[in-house]
Amino acid sequence: MTDVLYILAACAAGILLLILVFTFITYLLTFRRRSRPLDVVRDLGIDIERYRDVMVDPKELDARPHERVTVRSYDGLTLVARYYHASDDAPVNILFHGYKSSPLLDFSGGIRLAHGMGHNVLLVYQRSHGESEGGSITFGDKESRDVLSWVGYVSERFGREHPIVLTGISMGASTVLLASALEMQGNVRCVVADCPYSSPKEIIKRTVKGMHLPPSLVYPFIRLGGKIFARFDPSAVSCVRAAASSRLPILLIHGDADGFVPRSMSDEIYAAHTGRMDYRVFPNADHGMSYLEDAEEYERTYRSFVSEFTEKKDLK
Repeated sequence: MTDVLYILAACAAGILLLILVFTFITYLLTFRRRSRPLDVVRDLGIDIERYRDVMVDPKELDARPHERVTVRSYDGLTLVARYYHASDDAPVNILFHGYKSSPLLDFSGGIRLAHGMGHNVLLVYQRSHGESEGGSITFGDKESRDVLSWVGYVSERFGREHPIVLTGISMGASTVLLASALEMQGNVRCVVADCPYSSPKEIIKRTVKGMHLPPSLVYPFIRLGGKIFARFDPSAVSCVRAAASSRLPILLIHGDADGFVPRSMSDEIYAAHTGRMDYRVFPNADHGMSYLEDAEEYERTYRSFVSEFTEKKDLK
């Protein structure tokens, strides 16, 4: 009988070990930072020459004069950003990039747009990306609290009445939406969210399904990996709930041909928001490509919305 118990205990231990190993693998694939530095040229994935008139070559942006600035996150990480100065009294656009990407990639068009408005730009390396510390990506959960650190930095440097615009793309868009529901300083005037997902849970399950794996079987392991190793619960985070409680003006942008984050996710966010939210859908635009698909209309939409809340008359 004792031998049988030992065998059963050994089998149970083996099963638990397999579960833990599989859980750790899903954590590495889903939440762990990139294992190699991001090559801003090779990993761009689009034809720079084709869009030369509406974007800045990431190599050129990398070489432009800028100031390297840092803040301390709420949990003790050193976070890094690049500050590109326009003028002392101009609004500051804080830009948040997407999942396992880089601000030099994701805002090679956005910085042109912001500078065209005469705004200062803070290109943030989100936690667990680029020069910022951190080992785990939390799909906007902890990142949204990092937004408060950057807002605090700008407020201390330029003054607590200095207008701030929060802009994000993909995961960065979900990050700023989540942040908009937190207690925010009054100089944050508006939020621009380009192709956000409705929640980490839903985008992870959609990605798993796209890999021809059963989400109902795989997601519980991914969730467990997030809770054990990244110390957050992807099922507890919702951009839809954040939008419902946010009181900041929001410009929501999505491409109707987005093959990664479906437009329906922005539809959910739009339906939940009870304050001022402008929603612009760009025909034929894939994920994160709305600006490149129709730069003229994107720029008109962005300028009109952001200017409404950052013009000096609003500071009175």
